[in-house]
Amino acid sequence: MTVSLAQAALQFAKACTTAGPDNQGTGQLAAPKDWNPGRDPMTRHQAKMTVPELKKGAPGPGCTMDELVDYGRQVMKFQAGNCLEQCAAACLYLAGRKESPPFYVVRLKPPADHVFVVIGQAPAGDGSFPDDFARWDAQAVIVDPWVSICCKARDYPSLWKLKLDVMGAAGEELAASTGWQRADSAQWKNAPTTHAKQSYTR
Repeated sequence: MTVSLAQAALQFAKACTTAGPDNQGTGQLAAPKDWNPGRDPMTRHQAKMTVPELKKGAPGPGCTMDELVDYGRQVMKFQAGNCLEQCAAACLYLAGRKESPPFYVVRLKPPADHVFVVIGQAPAGDGSFPDDFARWDAQAVIVDPWVSICCKARDYPSLWKLKLDVMGAAGEELAASTGWQRADSAQWKNAPTTHAKQSYTR
């Protein structure tokens, strides 16, 4: 049930953010590949205009899950968003399902800048999650709408790297506080395993 619920949450989050993120794209560092020109200009423009406005009301680390779910409702209205916005939409879906087991939003601590949802893995008393994904609950499932991943938590690092390799081969680029980089850069590919993981909510 957990996997099917997670898949539904992923699909819901993507449906709530049809304009996509403003920190993924092509053409920032190199000319787009002929066979992968990226999103159409109007959609990218919508994301670039919408996401910064939406983020002005984003709940920060230490917020409540209710605040994050409410933010998911705003995401539905704006139809765009980066990892936090897409996770908030996934949480909105999960919060509305009576059968949902406990779920949490996990953030990679700075200097990383990424969040994802986990179902069935509670944080420790200090809000931390195990550094090694092999130590996560065998039944825990991660939903990462930003890169369209839904998988067992223990499989997340390998699938994350595979997904970013595919994106990099297609010329996709990702933006963080340090600027744009190829999707398959070491900084991005190693982020889930090299940075501490903390609950986004209190």
